[in-house]
Amino acid sequence: MIDGNRERGEEIGMTIQDGHATPEQLAQRWHTSTASLAQDRYRGTGPKFLKRGRRVLYPWSEIVEWEASHTVSRTDDSSGSAAC
Repeated sequence: MIDGNRERGEEIGMTIQDGHATPEQLAQRWHTSTASLAQDRYRGTGPKFLKRGRRVLYPWSEIVEWEASHTVSRTDDSSGSAAC
């Protein structure tokens, strides 16, 4: 799965080897807004992140782990994002 994520990341100018993604990069990857990611950070429902001053970065390892733990097979699967 990491190879698939690496390929997807490279499409938008990033790789897992870069170490961290900005909110803009993650929003593009997930087809969402940076405001939605900010709400996830506030609620504690998104992936773990680093913050230094005003700058927010998401470690790729946390993104991949979060995606894996929120991948579901059915819409009523309570082990995915609906449980957050």
